Amino acid sequence: MRLSIIISILIPIWALSQTPSYSLGVNSKYHDFKRNWVTDDFRGTQIRVGSYLTLGNFGLYNSSWIGSNAILDYSSHGNIGSLGNKNMFIPNWNPGTALVMELDFVGGKLKGFNHTWNNSSNRVDFLDFEQIWELGKDNSFFLSNLGIGTTNPGSYKLAVKGKIRAEEIKVETGWADYVFKEGYDLPTLEEVENHIQEKGHLINIPSAKEVEENGIQLGEMNKLLLEKIEELTLYTLQQQHQIKDYEKTINQLLERVEVLERNTNNLKQ
Repeated sequence: MRLSIIISILIPIWALSQTPSYSLGVNSKYHDFKRNWVTDDFRGTQIRVGSYLTLGNFGLYNSSWIGSNAILDYSSHGNIGSLGNKNMFIPNWNPGTALVMELDFVGGKLKGFNHTWNNSSNRVDFLDFEQIWELGKDNSFFLSNLGIGTTNPGSYKLAVKGKIRAEEIKVETGWADYVFKEGYDLPTLEEVENHIQEKGHLINIPSAKEVEENGIQLGEMNKLLLEKIEELTLYTLQQQHQIKDYEKTINQLLERVEVLERNTNNLKQ
């Protein structure tokens, strides 16, 4: 009698310890969560939700992974479990994707790796995964385009819908020192005046309508503004040379006038 009671107690406990199943919901609508030990030495565990989502850690690095329609196959190396980063992912159906999140306890970094493949019979080594982001106390990065305040960053690495406040912004771009090089086609002031009267803005500078529609490239606009400053500097230098030439001519004329006055006075005497 006592033995039968013990067996009746141990059987459900043993079953639950191997493949426990939890369901919640009403009217036969439920979610089934199953947990499977992957290795007998407890190197890693997996929690599978349905056939298409698997969560668990991998290898000896205490890292987590999320596989969408993918299974982490620990038996890929002779049923001895994973060796280092040698973790093989196999899709449960075509196609397969997996996201691995690795935590660096020493450096305080959380890294994300991603891989997508289409051949349902292919096993994919974790070393073939691509690192797509990293979060850390010193540096963080995302290899994908990032939107803040917008879900459509487009082709921009960083797209922000709203205001940005910063103490300093560094822009790496070309510069406008070509204005000072020999052979630069400096527009005459008459050409500048005609362009302003016809177009309503400076040469090479976008119009107010263009800026309203397309915005401005910060680095390119700073270069163009410097171009205008350097052109103004050349105009000023030209005027300075002209003034000096005028002064020289005036001084020569004054000297001639003085000579004429002296000659006139001598004739009168």
